[in-house]
Amino acid sequence: ERADALNQADLQIAARLGMARTLSLLNNGAQALEAAKQGLSLARRQQSVTHQINLLWALANIYERHDLPAPADAPVTNVALFYLQQAHALAQGLQSYTIPGDLLDALARAHAQCGDMSSAYQVSLEANAAREKTHSLAANNRAIAMQVRQQTERALADGEYHRQLANSEA
Repeated sequence: ERADALNQADLQIAARLGMARTLSLLNNGAQALEAAKQGLSLARRQQSVTHQINLLWALANIYERHDLPAPADAPVTNVALFYLQQAHALAQGLQSYTIPGDLLDALARAHAQCGDMSSAYQVSLEANAAREKTHSLAANNRAIAMQVRQQTERALADGEYHRQLANSEA
């Protein structure tokens, strides 16, 4: 409500995404679907691709959890796969964006449910590569943080040594 009152698009989109996920977990599929569609509409108007990816993923989760009528433009066989493929296509279009492994896992599961094992396997390989990239990046960030901490401690120790040296000479 506050985001709507302030007309803050990013907050409005994030609020709709949170509402959709929460309502779905509370077994209120129809309201979850409505919140996700509102959020997706706002994200498309704002041209926020990352929000669109998350909302399409949320729509896929909602259709997996709840027995809801398929939208007119989606195939009746697997609506979740329809939304996951859209999210995947958007994510591939972003430079320097690592597609979350969980999203790729969901896409692989949806392909497997449709009997498309070849696509499921390819997407699962992509999910593993994404996770590996994320883990190595996190390990690299931790190593850099440790190095900065060590350099800071060394600089503080040197400063203390020089302060004591100056006091003794004074």
